[in-house]
Amino acid sequence: MGVCIGGHLAFRAALNPAIKGAYCLYPTDLHSDTLPCAAHNQTLSRCSEIRDPVVLVFGKQDPHVPWEGRDKIRQTLQTHGCDFTWHEVKAQHAFMRDEGERYDPMLALQHYSMAINFFRELQSE
Repeated sequence: MGVCIGGHLAFRAALNPAIKGAYCLYPTDLHSDTLPCAAHNQTLSRCSEIRDPVVLVFGKQDPHVPWEGRDKIRQTLQTHGCDFTWHEVKAQHAFMRDEGERYDPMLALQHYSMAINFFRELQSE
């Protein structure tokens, strides 16, 4: 599980077959290919390697992952037949960080609960 750049890293960790699932909260830069990687090693371009479920959560008002970026991510995952669950919520980037005006305690609690349930289900498989 990861938040922001950690959400991206959680998604990237899911490329490893030993990882049985990932919960990615507003994963930054999946859509932009701006993280420094070797050629043909950008995270989203490797999504076909993911064999287990991934949950992605985005805020609709997130300027770091705009609509076009979210659409690119969703379409890429669909094209490659990835097992993913998609959530878009009425929130900004960092809505789970418990400080500042972007914090949404109800959404944060909801997604912590959903993440716990997600990982419990993976454990029982």
